[in-house]
Amino acid sequence: MFYKVKIPKDTNFFFLETSGRSRLTLKELCALESAAKLHPKRNAFFIMTNKTYERTTAVVEIMEKYSNIQLLSIDLTYVFKGTVIENLWLQNRIQKSVHYNSHMSDILRYWFVYNYGGTYLDSDVIVLKEMPMNYNFAGVENMDSFLVDISINFDGTVWINNGPAMLTSNLIKLCKARTMGTINKGKCHNIQLLPPNAFYPFIIHLGNCILILAQRMW
Repeated sequence: MFYKVKIPKDTNFFFLETSGRSRLTLKELCALESAAKLHPKRNAFFIMTNKTYERTTAVVEIMEKYSNIQLLSIDLTYVFKGTVIENLWLQNRIQKSVHYNSHMSDILRYWFVYNYGGTYLDSDVIVLKEMPMNYNFAGVENMDSFLVDISINFDGTVWINNGPAMLTSNLIKLCKARTMGTINKGKCHNIQLLPPNAFYPFIIHLGNCILILAQRMW
C-alpha cells in the first residue's frame, strides 16, 4: 500500500493507472521497464487506483529483474486527505466527471510531481535514452497555486480542461507571457518547452499516413 512506502524526492518516474484495473498490460510494463532500465539509480513507480494489483508472471519477472521498480496501490481518500484537492474528492466532483479516468490522471500526476518531484510519463511512453534530471518543465515550486486552481475551477464536463488547458493557462500566467511560444525566450523559472519532435519520431498526421500505408500493404 502507498502509505507503507517511503518515496524519495526528485528522482522518481511516475506512471499511472486510474481506470481501476488490477492488472497491468504488457505495453504498460514495457514502458515501466524502459524507464527503469535506463535509469538504474532512479525509482520507477507505477501507481494504481485499485487497492490491489495482480502479481502476474510478467509483473513478478520485471520486479525481480529491476530493484528500482515498484507497483503501488493507493487509497484515494488517504492520498487527498488534508490537501487542497480533498474537498473535490469528498464532494464527489471528481468521481462524477464525464471523463473520470483522464481527469483523475491529470490530478494525480500533478499531485505526485508536486509532492515528490521527478518525472511523470504516460503509460504508453517508451524511454529510448537516459533523461536529464535538471529540466523544470512545469515550475514545481509554483505547483501549489496550480493545485488550488484545479480545486476551484475543476470542470468534469470538458476532457482537456483540467489537464493541458489548465497547465497552459497557469504557465502563461506564471511567465507573464502572451503565448506558450514566447516562454522559452523569456527564460521563465528555467522552464524549457520542448518541440513535439523531442517526443515523437514523426509528426502525428504523418503517423496516420504511415498507418494507412501499412494497412494497405497487409
